[in-house]
Amino acid sequence: MNIALVIENFYPLKGGREASTAQIASGFADRGHTVTILCQDGEPGDNPAVTVRRLLGRGGSRAKRLRKFATLVQGLCREGEFDIVHSMLAIPGVDVFSPRGGSIPAQLATIRRRDGKGRETLSRIGRTVNLKRRLEAKFERQLVADPSTLILTNSPMVAGEYHRYYGRTEHVVSVFNAVDLPDMDEQTRAETRNAIRLSLGISDEDTLLLTAATNFRLKGVYEAIDALRFTPPDIHLLAVGANNPDPAMAYAKKRGLADRVHTLPPQASLMGVLSACDAVVLLSWYDTCARVILEALSFPRPAMTTKLNGVAEILASGAGYIVQSPAHCEEVAAAFVRLSSPSHREACLRAARNIGDKASMDRQVEETLHHYESHLQSR
Repeated sequence: MNIALVIENFYPLKGGREASTAQIASGFADRGHTVTILCQDGEPGDNPAVTVRRLLGRGGSRAKRLRKFATLVQGLCREGEFDIVHSMLAIPGVDVFSPRGGSIPAQLATIRRRDGKGRETLSRIGRTVNLKRRLEAKFERQLVADPSTLILTNSPMVAGEYHRYYGRTEHVVSVFNAVDLPDMDEQTRAETRNAIRLSLGISDEDTLLLTAATNFRLKGVYEAIDALRFTPPDIHLLAVGANNPDPAMAYAKKRGLADRVHTLPPQASLMGVLSACDAVVLLSWYDTCARVILEALSFPRPAMTTKLNGVAEILASGAGYIVQSPAHCEEVAAAFVRLSSPSHREACLRAARNIGDKASMDRQVEETLHHYESHLQSR
């Protein structure tokens, strides 16, 4: 099968959807398929069997670049060079669409939920003048209106959004997200743990909770800091991933928590900080299926997130804790305290071992290929 994966930018070391796309592409290539990444901008990944084709150079407004990129992708679809064109962006005319950031109506609902009516009004004004966002919304409406396009979501939560907001149920399927962690032997884990904790000034007896996000506001880092106020002083929070963590540290300082909140810049791999932490928390205001939770469970580490994260269902077996929302400070603090207990963490790890193939990249690749084949047969 000749497969094209479409993504706006392709820099796998950034993690997130770019790393996930690279891992899926490698899985296809390892099974003998021809795989091409179509992107506006990017660089080759680790697998030389995966071709990266840049369709645009730099320059121009974001909206103009998106429109031009969509036109180029649509041209390739019409030419029939590929058996399957699978896009992570809403581009009308592709075979398969994976809304890795979720549906646009759900994203807008997140703004209302998180910011309230006052800031929602400002956000609405911003969206009016944000031509790229308006174009993305238009493309999504056009794509959803085409029943021949397969909508392939990464969690049942997101699949439900297309029914709720668009009334679309046909050709909407879910393939749960997955991760592929590199190996790290126990000695390296222990040495890395000690080194990172020493650099942060955290003893081995203290509890270190890890949260990883580029957008601290969306992923509830400020709410996690607030919750720390209601926990024992030996519980610390490590926030990784923001290019500018200064606002979060200023927020912690105002609350007298500067010595219990720590930050690190974006990491090429989370293996080191997973070694250093005791549990992973992600207080998402919205997440389609956060990979960091799956990475935690695969490492393994206990995890905690909100019901607003599509990955939450995997924790229902007891592998961690699910809270209603980041705004429920007392509930969050209580979960932090439970995660500080070694016996609670061990119980979570026992449950995590039963998850098995649920977080396996091999499982995600095989299920995705199955849906490709079904889609080709239905044409």
